[in-house]
Amino acid sequence: MQFIKNLSEKEYQAFWEKTPNNHFMQSYEWGIACKKNRNQIPCYIGLKDENENVVAASLLLKKKTPLNMCYFYAPRGFTLDFSNKEILSEFTKHLKNYLKEENAIYLRIDPPLMYQEIDEEANKIERGHNNYKVFNTLTNLGYKHKGFNKLYEGNQPRYTFRTYFNKYTSFNEVEKSFSKSFFRPVKRSYNYDLELYEAQEIKTFHELIKLISQRDGFTAFSLDYYQNVFN
Repeated sequence: MQFIKNLSEKEYQAFWEKTPNNHFMQSYEWGIACKKNRNQIPCYIGLKDENENVVAASLLLKKKTPLNMCYFYAPRGFTLDFSNKEILSEFTKHLKNYLKEENAIYLRIDPPLMYQEIDEEANKIERGHNNYKVFNTLTNLGYKHKGFNKLYEGNQPRYTFRTYFNKYTSFNEVEKSFSKSFFRPVKRSYNYDLELYEAQEIKTFHELIKLISQRDGFTAFSLDYYQNVFN
């Protein structure tokens, strides 16, 4: 297999789009947004088989440090089939050499992999789905697990949720897909005089974020940040 240090936008996007369970933070555009907003250098690497087909890829965000060194972060990466031990191992082998060439201190990854299935009380569901084999493979390949964060101790929140609305025929079906405890405060909002609309009013959105950040005690990003992400 051939390791590619700079996949073209066309090749990267084509592979990302067809990879199941891909993440928007591994998209080509997210790298551009991080370059504009956070002064990080996006690197789009990949692995091709003997037929020149891309079988693995990743967006790496590079941050330079003093003494001509750097570190990398693969946001919700990599983009590949983690259950394919051969590809994961081959990709990791080439990735280690790449990091040495770049004089990197470390690489951080936080792939959106479910460790084990849990109930609403965070208890393990016996005979539920798990990814123990994948986690063991990563450990055996040299990745070091730093433990499960609960809030925002890492680069990203531990839990992210996605639902695919195109599989529903009505909003009533969407409501039924969520737990009752989650949807209770949502239904309470039905009594308010609310209007939902879609618009490109990023400034209005930013003003709302600033109010929430003051109330909940976190630092809001700048208006330019949200404008760049929106674009």
